[in-house]
Amino acid sequence: MNLNATLLGQMITFAILIGFTMRFVWPPVIAALNARQKKIADGIAAAEEAEQELAMAKQEKEVILQGAKQEAIAIVEQANKKAGQVIEEAKMVARHEGERILLSVKAEAGQVYKRAQDELKNRVVALVLFGTEKILGRSVSAEGHQDILEGLLTDLRSSPKK
Repeated sequence: MNLNATLLGQMITFAILIGFTMRFVWPPVIAALNARQKKIADGIAAAEEAEQELAMAKQEKEVILQGAKQEAIAIVEQANKKAGQVIEEAKMVARHEGERILLSVKAEAGQVYKRAQDELKNRVVALVLFGTEKILGRSVSAEGHQDILEGLLTDLRSSPKK
């Protein structure tokens, strides 16, 4: 009987230990396990979310890079277009300046030609007067024979230019 009383005492003690453990020890252990499990789940969820954000950031980066490339291409094209316009404007200004200089030179050449023509006509008149004096043997004055000289100048001016 000894064996049975001991066994019964051990069973009662074991039952009390199980009751005490389930009442006071087991709930904090379960709470700690649940908290740890929740932390791990939250960490995994945060890692997945960060991975998704990283993927989205990579996609945004690609979109931004594509946009920047397109913008750079547009800026280069615009700069080339502007350079072409500036070159065309410079050509046009140079052309106008060249035309203006050419007109100025032509006007000046016309004036020089007119002066040379007038001087030549005056010399021709002087030579005619000199020749007439020699032929007639007397002095012919420009003041006295003004009407004849003017007619001669008119004839010289109306003669065809070669």
